[in-house]
Amino acid sequence: MRYLETFLARMAALLLFLMMLIVVIDVVGRGLFNAPLSIGTELTELVMMAMVFMVLPLLAYRQRDITVDIVNVVSRPWLRKLQVLLSGLCGALVFAATVWQFKIFGDRARESGEVLAQMGLPLAYVWYFMAVMGVVTALAFLAIVVALLIGRPIASGKPEEVF
Repeated sequence: MRYLETFLARMAALLLFLMMLIVVIDVVGRGLFNAPLSIGTELTELVMMAMVFMVLPLLAYRQRDITVDIVNVVSRPWLRKLQVLLSGLCGALVFAATVWQFKIFGDRARESGEVLAQMGLPLAYVWYFMAVMGVVTALAFLAIVVALLIGRPIASGKPEEVF
């Protein structure tokens, strides 16, 4: 699992750098040469989407997502475990549902031949990429559940949540 985490983190960092480079080239081209990067907007959107979907499995697996504890007073270990278990199951279900929808949208885009306006990239590839990364994220949530059930919970890095 460590290799997958490292790979996803490095890819996300590379994509962040690429997005910065695209914006710099677009701004410099626009300002100095009055010639913006013609595919700059679409490329930025694609890179941002890829970066977000590369980071989602990492956030899910390390339980670093944004949460609002409604029942913040829960201090008993079994209640905290139940909370982590339920949130892991809910996360896996939500991402499974989004994967299902992404696949439907990808199939529609493939059948209709839909492409990005300026780049000409088939839109189905974008939807399928999001579906694959959604599967990885759902599996990360399931890994939390399985680890908890076998008695080896994944530490989130927060001292109050380490069992």
